[in-house]
Amino acid sequence: MFGPASGLIISKLGSIRPLVTGTVLLSIGLFSLALYHSTELLLSLNLALLSIGLSLANVGAQNIIILSTPREESGISLGMTSLLRIIGSSIAPAVAAMYMQGYQYSVVVNGNSQTYPTAEAYDLIFLTAAILSTISVALAIFIFRSSYPKCQDHAPEEKGKMGTTITENIMQKVLSWPGVSCNPSRFGGVEFRVNRRDMGHIHGEKLADLPFPNKIRKDLIAAGKALPHIIYPESMWVSYFVHSEEDISAIVELFRFQYNRLKSKPVITSPK
Repeated sequence: MFGPASGLIISKLGSIRPLVTGTVLLSIGLFSLALYHSTELLLSLNLALLSIGLSLANVGAQNIIILSTPREESGISLGMTSLLRIIGSSIAPAVAAMYMQGYQYSVVVNGNSQTYPTAEAYDLIFLTAAILSTISVALAIFIFRSSYPKCQDHAPEEKGKMGTTITENIMQKVLSWPGVSCNPSRFGGVEFRVNRRDMGHIHGEKLADLPFPNKIRKDLIAAGKALPHIIYPESMWVSYFVHSEEDISAIVELFRFQYNRLKSKPVITSPK
């Protein structure tokens, strides 16, 4: 049920929150399975919880991988993801078999001695999976606290060139605000940051991309101030196409709105 439903959930909530929720549910399901597996009902309930977590985590992770990878390298990143998943699927049965072979008891049936895995073997299998699942929770929380997922790369004809009158005017105005810095974007162009948070970036003189929470994103699109992202319209990013120097003020207004929104948020730092 949650296999197809997870796609709808992610289109509404984005990729990060379902990923965090999915990894937490996965970890809870595995720990519960390690502690409570004495009846068929308990097994079924724990496996259902585990499956819900897997559905949300897998789809959310795939989306984040795609959105965080330049378009020309997306095949490589998805291929590596599949490879790592296959490696994990190969190692896990071997570890489980090691536990089941190492912990056995004998039963005489019709005069023949037969061996079966003990309860300790299954306890170790479930506990090992539960402990490893905490790593995925930690990674999901790290992604959640780091930044928005990056937007996809654009083709050269979509980005245009840097160093033009349009790009220089936009950079001059945005960088004049206190606390704003800029760096070359790995997707081409320049990205702006404030409070160590991604404000968005310009891809040459033809296109600007900015990330917003889902509700704000929908309001901006409905008001005609931006368009859905050119490549991933259901992501949390919006795009603005530049047709002439008259569009500079509209782009600066979007960045100003983003600046005011992010500037008001406190910076979370580690205690000294």
